[in-house]
Amino acid sequence: MLTLFVVDSTGVPVLNDNIKAITSFRDMPHEIFRVKNYFEINKKEKTAPWYGVIYDNEYIEEELYASLEYFFKLCTADVLVIMKKIQDEGELRVFKSPRFFRQHVRLQENSLLPTDNDLQFETILNGWILDDPDSV
Repeated sequence: MLTLFVVDSTGVPVLNDNIKAITSFRDMPHEIFRVKNYFEINKKEKTAPWYGVIYDNEYIEEELYASLEYFFKLCTADVLVIMKKIQDEGELRVFKSPRFFRQHVRLQENSLLPTDNDLQFETILNGWILDDPDSV
């Protein structure tokens, strides 16, 4: 149902494959690929109907994990946007970030935005992407 791409974070990438970025998805991914950038994601053939992008220093909350299968099966959108929250010098910051894409969607080479402007987006409010404090 999902091809998962784990992108190297800035700074020192987390090379361990038993990281929260991967384990928080449990058995949902059909395939998992470690990549350095979005260009590598575009080059890979996606065999599952959806693919997801997460950085090696992030993870998804249990609530988000629990709702993803529902969205993958019943959603008509091409792109699923997830909420991300981080603590930045003691201040809580919240972002919206496209993270799950139908297999035909191509990403821009320098962002998580698709190259096609005519796609349908849906925002999931059922959980968060969080920074993994153990990866620092």
